[in-house]
Amino acid sequence: MEKKTGKKLIMGGIALLAAGGLLFAGWKVLGSKFLAPKVDTTETTNGSEVKTLHLSLSTDAMEGSVLYQIAQNFADRVADMSDGKLAVDLYEYGQLGKNSDMIAFLDSETQAADLLFVSTDALRDAGCTKVEDTTKACAFKDHADFAKWVASSKAEQVLADTEKSGIGGTGLFFVEDGFYQTFLVTADPVSEKIILGLGFDESDAYYKKKNAHYEFGPYVDIPDRVANGTIAGAELPFDQFEEEKMYEYLPYVVHDNHMVRPYEAIITLRTADKIGKDSVVLLKKAGQETVKEYADILTHTDEEALARLKEAGVAETALK
Repeated sequence: MEKKTGKKLIMGGIALLAAGGLLFAGWKVLGSKFLAPKVDTTETTNGSEVKTLHLSLSTDAMEGSVLYQIAQNFADRVADMSDGKLAVDLYEYGQLGKNSDMIAFLDSETQAADLLFVSTDALRDAGCTKVEDTTKACAFKDHADFAKWVASSKAEQVLADTEKSGIGGTGLFFVEDGFYQTFLVTADPVSEKIILGLGFDESDAYYKKKNAHYEFGPYVDIPDRVANGTIAGAELPFDQFEEEKMYEYLPYVVHDNHMVRPYEAIITLRTADKIGKDSVVLLKKAGQETVKEYADILTHTDEEALARLKEAGVAETALK
């Protein structure tokens, strides 16, 4: 019998896997590692077998963030709606790569993800021009308004443009990463009205309309910048503001409830072809239902946070 070594052994292994039906989307490279879509076989109580195809979802969200929670809910919903035939495995905090890198190699055989949550500004930079309207801060007045837009024909047009742009993927649905508020030192900020934030272009455009200057700066600088009088406030989500007790030195809130940018859920065209049209439709529906559910959850969460902050002495005001 011929002894298989080196290349022959590798090719023999690949042939064996292919014969077993495990190479749904081919081998995928992640640095020096390979990611292959897994297929699990589970025996049901009546003796039949259910094959579960695993799809990898890449997001730059940190575990526990709004975006991560939505991704987890989406994964659970896909499993339920597909009767266990599809499973979404999450890779958070950019484990598979940065947004820009993932988009650049979306149609490459070395693409490590089947699904991505990509910021719309990154898509705009990649040539998806129709996302421009979604990157305008305050384009949506609240969570419910965003969820309504996600299910609209306008959103469908933007999603379709993703595939037309030629990046190698097609849009499934849009998701949010929470809304931001403006927190101030005084009820009527004077001087230059400098608002500190993480440097989003969308926020810069928003604050210009409010006659305020938006300046990039790490959130750790906020206490010192407030103490030395060089900022009038900061742009923050409710949860971070409350968790870090910033109400002790930023006692006023402008409940402007603005979204910095949405994220678009994308599936690579290669994976879409592999799983078929019906499964793609299922993913879209699961995403829209998840966003709708989270609109209610996040609205309630924000209302509770605002109530707690008011009890702690925070007062509502407005940028004038």
